Amino acid sequence: MSDWTGDDDVYLLNVQTGQVVNLTHGPGEDRDPAFSADGRALLFRSDVGGGWAFYQIDLATGQRSPMPGSPGGTTAYRGHISWSQQPGYRYVYESYASGNLDLFVCTQGGQQQPLAPHVAGDYGPAWRPGAAQIAFTSWREGQKDLYLVNADGSGLLRLTADAADEEEPAWHPDGQRIVFVRWLEHDADLWELDLASGAITRLTRDPYPDRAPSYAPDGTLFWTRYVPGEPFEVHDPFRAGRWQLWLRDLGGQERLVPLPVVDMDVYTPAGGFALWPAGALPTPVAPTPTATLPPGALGG
Repeated sequence: MSDWTGDDDVYLLNVQTGQVVNLTHGPGEDRDPAFSADGRALLFRSDVGGGWAFYQIDLATGQRSPMPGSPGGTTAYRGHISWSQQPGYRYVYESYASGNLDLFVCTQGGQQQPLAPHVAGDYGPAWRPGAAQIAFTSWREGQKDLYLVNADGSGLLRLTADAADEEEPAWHPDGQRIVFVRWLEHDADLWELDLASGAITRLTRDPYPDRAPSYAPDGTLFWTRYVPGEPFEVHDPFRAGRWQLWLRDLGGQERLVPLPVVDMDVYTPAGGFALWPAGALPTPVAPTPTATLPPGALGG
């Protein structure tokens, strides 16, 4: 997702060729992209209808349609959809529909079921590959920790319990490891939790925030990294920076993923093997212009 055109849109990037297209250019804010398991559809949320709802784009045809069972008719926040491969379930998401930030599971029958509701906020669900389990973040113990719960709400398990804040869990394709964001001394880095041993390994050590991790099916890790702008002045030492797309390959090497649009910020990437749309797609268009004034001039 990027706000390069002036509002939030979902883009598709071919990592090998660098080709990028805007899939959702138009009215409304479009966020939280996620590939379906077969790579034939891209899922996302949008407020184009006046309230947050979930939609899918058939990548073979470019057709956009509401997700089956997607709730509508209210302006309550809904987001961060995570697709299920388990029989009987469609997806899990976070929402304020109950008046509190909670998780909800959509079943194959279209029912919306609360998942382990609590007075503390729960968010950032990630469905475990090959299992009817969901990892998420909660404030249940006063700070942000990771939890694991069965899709029917049973078997709640706390995965982290320390003073640091942990959030944004994402599953490795093997279903045995979780990469997540840990905040230490005002900086966010990526760490990985091995569920079998409980071992936690630090993956990134950049001095600026690393956020929104996402694994591709082959184990390549994608995320966004904040890179500050040029040195500026004493009270504001750096000009505004950029959120860049990075990857960590199977050998553990990090590298920047180049984009054909230099000034495009990237948020919430979703890694996957997917069809490239066969039909004609809109190319990136110029961002919404902003007013500028010469140095020393004041607006009237």
